[in-house]
Amino acid sequence: MTSPSESKTSINSSIFEVQNILHELQTHLPALSKPSESSTVAGNNIHAFGPVNLDKTRQEFKQQIDQLRSICSQFEADVGDMMGAGTDPTVKKHFNQLKEQAALQSSVLLIKQHWQQSASCLEKALNSRPAYSAQDRVEQLEKLATSMGLVSFIDTSQQDDRGQPLTTITLGGKVIVIDIDIQSTGHVQQAKVTFVPEHLQKDQDDKLDYLLTTNLQGASAEAFKQNLGTLAQLDHLNITHAPMDFFVTIRHLYQDLKTIAEQETLQLSNQLSQVLLEGHGIPCLNLNAPGIAITYWMDKEKRDKCNWDQVDTDINQGKSPLSLLVASSLTIGFEESTHPRQYLPADRTSFLVGFQETEESITSGSNQLKVIKEPKWPQFMPPLRFVKPSSATTNAPTLPVRFVAKLTNPLPASDIVCQKLLEMMGIASKKDGTPATMTLDRSPALSLEDLLVQPFLDDNKTPSPLHTKHLIWGKTMEGSLDQAYEWMANTGSSGKLLHRIPFQHPAQLFGIVQCLRQQHMFNDLFHTIFNQETYKASTVTPTSTKPASLDDILQATEQDQRLRIQVTSVEAPKQLQLSVCVPANARQAFLCIPLMIEIPADQASLPKVRLESPADIGKMWNPKVLHADDLTAVLQKELNVPSLVAWLWQCIQDAPQQPLMLDRPLKRAHNMMDMDGMEAKHLKLEEN
Repeated sequence: MTSPSESKTSINSSIFEVQNILHELQTHLPALSKPSESSTVAGNNIHAFGPVNLDKTRQEFKQQIDQLRSICSQFEADVGDMMGAGTDPTVKKHFNQLKEQAALQSSVLLIKQHWQQSASCLEKALNSRPAYSAQDRVEQLEKLATSMGLVSFIDTSQQDDRGQPLTTITLGGKVIVIDIDIQSTGHVQQAKVTFVPEHLQKDQDDKLDYLLTTNLQGASAEAFKQNLGTLAQLDHLNITHAPMDFFVTIRHLYQDLKTIAEQETLQLSNQLSQVLLEGHGIPCLNLNAPGIAITYWMDKEKRDKCNWDQVDTDINQGKSPLSLLVASSLTIGFEESTHPRQYLPADRTSFLVGFQETEESITSGSNQLKVIKEPKWPQFMPPLRFVKPSSATTNAPTLPVRFVAKLTNPLPASDIVCQKLLEMMGIASKKDGTPATMTLDRSPALSLEDLLVQPFLDDNKTPSPLHTKHLIWGKTMEGSLDQAYEWMANTGSSGKLLHRIPFQHPAQLFGIVQCLRQQHMFNDLFHTIFNQETYKASTVTPTSTKPASLDDILQATEQDQRLRIQVTSVEAPKQLQLSVCVPANARQAFLCIPLMIEIPADQASLPKVRLESPADIGKMWNPKVLHADDLTAVLQKELNVPSLVAWLWQCIQDAPQQPLMLDRPLKRAHNMMDMDGMEAKHLKLEEN
């Protein structure tokens, strides 16, 4: 058997390490191991904001490849031409022995690899089964703790309030200790987190205990595993990068975000819903995961149902605002980085520059810190100032660790949004552009629109209905004409699934949130058209190979009393284009009203409607019937495309005597007043 030092430098070991890296990548990206789906799902997940830290994987892969090259170069330098004709038999015998040893080592490593994979599958199966006793639960937790580098202790001497035996398992690291009380039936009574260092005693939080207890009491084994993994990771980082304390960094960042939210709440007259949609978001501690959750978006239906008074009360009382669990949020954490990052020195407790703090007091200190402004900020207040270490800061910890914001649920986003985020994080420049649209048949991944409709399909193998030509998505409207939507199926927006967003400094957080909000609004409006309800009511319009006459077309148009709308996206998530075709009547035989819904990046919660010019040259829409400002007001109130279309039709119905289009006024270079002025000027010149 080879020694550890030999195994590290052997070709077999390096090859198996490369295989392990690829196997771990496939574990996090199952689509890579499924050829039938690899051309779709995998393409939406393998990118800088996917579920896997590709920078870390790339670095590990490069290290192993470099090691293989080094071994091969060393072998070539040592052996040279020794194995040519006339080689000494003793040398040949020695090389044959080396080959046999390499084959044996390869077999041992292969067996070890299969054993580890089998053990992992067996452990996963055992952990997923219900715990019918305290012993079952303890075994599951012990194995989970061991896999995360935590130690475990078991105490069976305790009893509960009813005198029943109680088993307590303690999962411990250097910083955290978690006590879990388990009844004889396997039911978890409670979980309690304790911080060992004295300076973290004030970080004891009942909300964190409640979170872990809820995970263990419900069918949330995966959620508990993720949350325990977060705590174990912070514990491990504290050991690896001492004296840097990541728990303290989380605490200080939360205080900064809380201060920002309080100021924005005052600016917006205590309207928490506006803070959520337009400000830096509402920060919560230990809401759905250990650490900071920045809630930044909620669709209209959930927002209308949310009890905002209760949210305000919970925040003021230091409780978890459970009503915000339905909101989209970013969980702030840390991950490995290929480039070192600077953190604040120990004597600076805040990233945020205080509102009464002067820039001179910061830059003139011994730490040589610098003050920066956030690159993006809300419209209702000036940009905030943050502290950042400079190259001259000598006592700032410099670590291969970076901030990361993890999305609670993967967000379908266009490549335009991904490019913006890459530029914002300094990963890519504006020159590295990405296509806004893609041909669906040639794409290696699902389009943005496919990603949005995929959740309500019967199964993942069902082809996207957006690819079906002449598919009509039906929407029944009470008190109005039914609506028939058709997606222009030739092209779509190239897109990705966003799982995590690494960033360098908290000053970048608002810019991240701003990008995500624009995408959320696009997705929400898209889903008001293409959803499970309209999909169930969808029909394929039969197409005839026989050429239709003009009379046939007119007759079919007169019989169809639906509002027909063609939909396409333009540079998603910036614009959504509608072409509303109203039924033929005595006023107009054919009429299509083109609308452009624009989602501004700086105020995504307030989309706007632009009324495009009619197809008839020299015509304009009658502002007494249709006006873009009125359409915008309706959309901002309802945030629902079918409601907007129904209101548009009602406007036409309410003005039967008004023509829908007017002649556009001729553009003249000058009006009469201008002409009079020019005449006076001309006369004056003549007099001179």
